[in-house]
Order: sequence, then structure tokens, then C-alpha cells
Amino acid sequence: MDLAKLVDILKCGRVFIQMHNYPDPDAIASAFGLQKLLEKFGIKPVICYDGAAEKLTAITMLSNFSISIVHCHDITDMTENDKIVAIDAQKHNSNLTDLVGDEVACIDHHPTKFECEYQYKDVRIVGACSSIIAEYYFANGIEPDKNVASALVYGIKMDTADFSRGVKQFDVDMYAKLFKYADNDLLDRMKLNTMEFADLKAYGSAIENIKVYDNVGFAFIPFECPDALICDDIRLYSGAGYY
Repeated sequence: MDLAKLVDILKCGRVFIQMHNYPDPDAIASAFGLQKLLEKFGIKPVICYDGAAEKLTAITMLSNFSISIVHCHDITDMTENDKIVAIDAQKHNSNLTDLVGDEVACIDHHPTKFECEYQYKDVRIVGACSSIIAEYYFANGIEPDKNVASALVYGIKMDTADFSRGVKQFDVDMYAKLFKYADNDLLDRMKLNTMEFADLKAYGSAIENIKVYDNVGFAFIPFECPDALICDDIRLYSGAGYY
């Protein structure tokens, strides 16, 4: 983690922070936290994505934390000289559209599937990308504001399934540091409504049709459902195709 190096790379020209194609709370929180951090150094990044922000949790946090994101189709003037920071995703992965701009940096918490060169790379196997962004604040003596802290807390909690999935001590430490800055009353209220009725129908259909072979589960959903619902550890076939 070298914030000074990242700032030096991004200080000239236009900057886009690109999330994966179906941004979830961790991707949105990470992009937002990085955006607000870079703004402190005079850099004005635009958060962008392809696909759709479909999940209720993602839609809710955009409103609650005043986060602005732009679909790549609405960016008609991006050039190869524009700089892109891939966040919560990596270049050449199927969930990250290859945009016109130059992917100069990558910050992610997933294993690397395709090795590629960046001017700046910070990839660590931890529970949430939001934890990595939180460290950028605290390691550099910068206090996150309430919206940033709340979004990062939410990203950590959602991506680790309330500290029950893939969590590392690092995630716990960052959550503890963020806690005093976050709007925890708001976060408690957000936990009460994280799923739409259409989501329940899709999950119910998947459960009814699941087939398990050894330690791999396959499920069939006989109607189209949002790509964002497809879990990393369950392969589903819906009217929209295989995942």
C-alpha cells in the first residue's frame, strides 16, 4: 500500500474508478472511499461501471450515502489517455468490461486469474476490498467522514456475510477503526431490508431445484433473474444462461 505512489500516477489527466459489472456493496463502498480519498489530493475521479447495479443493498447504499456512479454507456468521451483504477476487480476478468481508458492501477481482494501489468497494484486476499481502502485512510492519518466510514463498514459486513465468510483479522481491525466514525444507527436500519420479493422467488426456485455432486451444487431457475444474484460458490442456470 503506497498512497503517495498512487496519487503521483493519477495526479494528471482524467481518472475513472471502475467497479465490476454488477457492483455490490463492497465494490461501491471501495470505489466511493477511494474517490473521496483522492479528492483530498486534488484528484476528481468518476466512479463508473458496466452492467447494472441491481441488488437492493446496492441501490439503498447509493441513496443513503450520497454516492454517484455513472454507467460507462453514458461516458461518450473516454479516451485511451484517460486513467482507470480497477476496484474490487481485475483486468481481463469476465466481470470487468475492457473500457477505452488505460487501466493503470488495480486494488482488489480476490485471487489473480490473469497476470497483467499495472503502474500500481494492491491485491491482497482479505474478506473485503473495503478493508483495504479503510487502511489507506488510517495508515496515512486521514479520518474518513461519516458517509465514507459508514459505506466502508457496510461493504465489509456485506462481503464477509457479517464476519462469517472469508474474514481475516485485517477486516476485523479495519471495522473496529471505522466503527466510531460510522452512522451505526443507519447501518442497523439498513440490515432490516436487504432483499426484494423477486430475489426470494429466485432463491426459492434455486433451492427447490438444486442438485449436489460431491461438493459442488448446481441449481436451475426457470426464469430470468438478475446476474447480481448469482453467487460465486453456486453455479446456477437461469433463463438468462449459465453462470
